[in-house]
Amino acid sequence: MKTWQNCIAKMEIIIREKDVEFAEYRRKSDTKTVRRNVALPGRMDYEAEHAMNSNE
Repeated sequence: MKTWQNCIAKMEIIIREKDVEFAEYRRKSDTKTVRRNVALPGRMDYEAEHAMNSNE
């Protein structure tokens, strides 16, 4: 294989690695809110409401 072909092959590997790292970075730094409907035990609901009211 010629030298320039080796360089191109190495660049392709680097680009692929950066694509993977970028996707992982996007997933970890995503700040989009997600709405979920969940059932909480009454104790947890009380504690959450109490914590929210005590901070005001």
